[in-house]
Amino acid sequence: MVGTLEDEVIEKTGWEAERLEKEVFTRQERFAGLLTREAAVQIIAEESGVKPAPEKEVIYDQLSRAKTTPGASVNVRARVFHAFAPKRFSKPDGKGGERQGKVCNVILKDATGEATLVLWGNDVDLVEKDGLERGDVVEIKGAYVKSVSPLELHTSMLTRLDIAEGDFPDLPLPTKKPVQLSALSPGMQDTDFYGRVMRVGKANEFVRVTKKGTQEKGLVCDCTLSDGKASMRFVAWDENARCLERAEAGDAVKVEGAYVKSNASAEVEAHAGWTSHVVLSPKGHTLASTQEMLSSLYPRKLLSELNDGETALVTAKVIELRSAAVITKCTACGARTESGKCATCGSEKTRSFLMVRCRLDDGFANLPAVLFGREAMDLLGLKQLGIDAGTALELKKDYLIGKDASFVLQAKKNDVSGELEVVVRQVVSTNPNPADVAGDLSKRLEN
Repeated sequence: MVGTLEDEVIEKTGWEAERLEKEVFTRQERFAGLLTREAAVQIIAEESGVKPAPEKEVIYDQLSRAKTTPGASVNVRARVFHAFAPKRFSKPDGKGGERQGKVCNVILKDATGEATLVLWGNDVDLVEKDGLERGDVVEIKGAYVKSVSPLELHTSMLTRLDIAEGDFPDLPLPTKKPVQLSALSPGMQDTDFYGRVMRVGKANEFVRVTKKGTQEKGLVCDCTLSDGKASMRFVAWDENARCLERAEAGDAVKVEGAYVKSNASAEVEAHAGWTSHVVLSPKGHTLASTQEMLSSLYPRKLLSELNDGETALVTAKVIELRSAAVITKCTACGARTESGKCATCGSEKTRSFLMVRCRLDDGFANLPAVLFGREAMDLLGLKQLGIDAGTALELKKDYLIGKDASFVLQAKKNDVSGELEVVVRQVVSTNPNPADVAGDLSKRLEN
């Protein structure tokens, strides 16, 4: 069949056989030896306008057979046992510049064995965008057998990938089961769990020193996850951080292969490094809605019922937006600073964040409120602060004032006046369901 396709290419292009051989070699060199001769000829045929023959019914090879065919192109149907986080890389493009790329490893099994599937380029979308999960079945058409001990399959431009529908009882199932957040404890490794995003931060770049002593850029993003019974800080690194940053409050998340540790405050938190995998909007979860989760975590109260130090879920109108400003604090002692060096402790490590002051009213009482950082950004509907803070506040006034919103609030007495005020710990929604608001108010009045 390959010879026939070669003949069609030669006839279509008018090339000599030697020219075709050079073109095949060029394509294989471009893919660093990961392209079979058959695949290279198919690419040239497509570029030349030669229409491929009608696709025949695909016959899938078992992994044990693929292991006996080094260098061959195979079709495989297997179950996912683990997906690693994607990695980005750069390599010389031959023109004095750098070519950017992505790669991701997936562990597959069928009844006859195990293989590592190496995804390149756009094929990484299977993990990043299509939400590949542990237990999914993938159908791979035209993978290249890179090595057989251990078995390693690589994708190319001609590889076709799909997440298959169905039970496939002939394929083994992973025994690992997700655990509840309340069951996570320091030292746990390769752990799966579900949670709903309560709040999510912005991904931040940093510089790390590698084992070789060189420096490389990294990325980190954190959020608060809840499964309705417990809440936990979750930290994602590098490509997992890029994935987590796309999430919004209320989104369901599955984390596969996380590790658990205690932070500096002796609080338990989970992390997703390069051996872990973050899945947005996972299949088959049984997580309750955000409102249901928050109602189980915090009491629902009126502003007039709040006591000093109490945290509660409150629905109220924003009746006044007083001010917005970017403030800087020392990360060592927490003191506010106006320069690069803290006047209190002398530390030069500082962080800047948005602070918004407003006033909330639920029809029975009104209280001053303050929002910091992510919560302030969420109230104003901002992903990043690209304009002056005061200007951003003015632009949002007409939209926010007089509207109901749901918050997790912590009440506290002002150190100067002694009056009660609230700190917004989470902006749950700036557009709550009117039926939920009315129903909740009725329940509160009945009690």
